[in-house]
Amino acid sequence: MDSSKARGPGQNKRFWTEEEDAKLIKSLLELHNEGTFKAEGNFKLGQLKELEKALATKLPQCDLQAKPHIESRMRTLKTHFQVICEMLTGPNCSKFGLDPDKKMVTAEKPIWDEYLQSHKDASPFKNKMFMMIYAQFLEKIVQQERMQKLLSMW
Repeated sequence: MDSSKARGPGQNKRFWTEEEDAKLIKSLLELHNEGTFKAEGNFKLGQLKELEKALATKLPQCDLQAKPHIESRMRTLKTHFQVICEMLTGPNCSKFGLDPDKKMVTAEKPIWDEYLQSHKDASPFKNKMFMMIYAQFLEKIVQQERMQKLLSMW
């Protein structure tokens, strides 16, 4: 990038491919499973550089940088996961489902309409397919969350 160009928010936009997202999520899961970078439910400092190295190996042609690319994408993915998980595990969770075949959050139209009145941030997910790795990851999270809710009731 030319150093004379303006820098800052919105100046270094990068559009991620489905393959790049999948590799990032897989790398995050690997770091999580290793436990070396986990600290109180979050990743420790140094995670971005580790992810940059992992993605450089898995996607050598992409030139993904820890900052701003990976950091920004992780924020976006976290937001997506939070919105979807709220639909699937929140107070209205019995009304929504996860269809791994269609790779979508599912509900009847009236349920969607009512939910979107108070949850505008969920509107992009009404008819949006997401990657299979999202579906697999979300399915695990939802099962864990529902199990924890059931156990807490006893």
